[in-house]
Amino acid sequence: MSAASGGVRGRASRSVALATAGALLALASLASRAAHACYVCTSGREDETGRAFLVGSVLLSLLPFALFGGIALFVWSRARAAAREASAAGPDSPPRPAHPVHET
Repeated sequence: MSAASGGVRGRASRSVALATAGALLALASLASRAAHACYVCTSGREDETGRAFLVGSVLLSLLPFALFGGIALFVWSRARAAAREASAAGPDSPPRPAHPVHET
């Protein structure tokens, strides 16, 4: 037996394994029990699980808006406080450094 015949046999067994796996996957996707196990497939039923998934989806959809809104509110409030501090210091006073300077 040569090395070339082992390579052909290896490719043939690999293609049989892939075909078997594909057939099993197709059968599993066509099974009705697998469809009932899917949480998305419960849209026609009225039960607590469907309601819980809906509420969870809404909360997770609103989370990025709350996060970016909180960041924007923080930046806006810091800018407003800095502007208020600058106007309270008066136009003639020099600007204060961001960090105090310590002389040694």
